[in-house]
Amino acid sequence: MKYYSPSTLGFYANEIHSTMPEDVIEISQDKYLELLNEASKAGNEITLNSEGCPVVTERVATKEDKINRIKSEIIRVESSQARAVREAALGDAARLQAIEEEIVSLREKMHEL
Repeated sequence: MKYYSPSTLGFYANEIHSTMPEDVIEISQDKYLELLNEASKAGNEITLNSEGCPVVTERVATKEDKINRIKSEIIRVESSQARAVREAALGDAARLQAIEEEIVSLREKMHEL
């Protein structure tokens, strides 16, 4: 039999673990495989439903997650900015201006969080 522990967010099995947390919930092999497969997809996590059974849910983005996503977007846009600077030297100043405005907008969103 398999078990899931909400406190450790981990799976346990009798044949592997001699001790387990006190809050383990017994689950079938099929449920174990379902949870393992679905939770491994980006943006998912295992939580307990209203009956106290483990289920896969979409992870709620934290403030830190949102900031990190915006930072990644800024890096992407700044790479575009570097290309646009090179192009501006060749005559495409309008694209550079649009990219600089996008960077300012992203930085404002991050500071609003």
